[in-house]
Amino acid sequence: SDVVQRLASQDYAVETPHFTQVDEIGDMAQAIRIFRENGLARQQLEQQRDADWAIRELLARMTQRLQGCETIEDVIKVAELFAPNIAPTIPGKLYILDTDPWQMRCVAQWLSPAGETTSFAPDDCWAIRRGLSHPPVQGEPDITCYHLPEAHAGQSLCVPLIAQGEAIGLLSFQNVTASDAPSRAYLELMAEALGLALANQRLRSALLEKALFDSLTGLRNRHHLDEALHSQMALAVHTHTPLS
Repeated sequence: SDVVQRLASQDYAVETPHFTQVDEIGDMAQAIRIFRENGLARQQLEQQRDADWAIRELLARMTQRLQGCETIEDVIKVAELFAPNIAPTIPGKLYILDTDPWQMRCVAQWLSPAGETTSFAPDDCWAIRRGLSHPPVQGEPDITCYHLPEAHAGQSLCVPLIAQGEAIGLLSFQNVTASDAPSRAYLELMAEALGLALANQRLRSALLEKALFDSLTGLRNRHHLDEALHSQMALAVHTHTPLS
């Protein structure tokens, strides 16, 4: 029949016949329904697999771009670009820990999250306090972070950016439900990659500062002079002006 031919071509949108009699025709109709249900389930699994591979590809590409970042601003741009594609239904914000003053500062956001982008004390976030994602299980009763808008606190997820056992930043997500369990794993992988990238940039800045300034006096050293001279010479050549 036409129904069997369409099912054989994986057209599972077709409506199967419904017969209630207990005979060969009824058995055949039930077998066709089971075949269609199994086909729909298999098709859904294939779609989930394809979506999973697509997200893994995005995570791999994001990690590669983070490895090429030279500044913290580069890291922020990579996060803004890839985060909404990795989790297109989950708004979020990226915070970085400042030491002076001691606060979490919002440096990026995507997909229009609710609430202000004002800074807050690190202790206002339970993920920062615990050094682990919070809440640990989505959809179960738990204390909410104090920095979140009250209307979205119940469907939030905060993931700390950890480097050498210390939190140096935070990914704060909204509209995360229990059905987003697979997405949560990807969000935590994204946080791991961003935390490593931010730690590398901080280490790079610290090493550069040590190279340019004397560790005892705090004064600029010969290396700083060489760097400044090279920069000024390049500027003079570009603008056709005297170096003096």
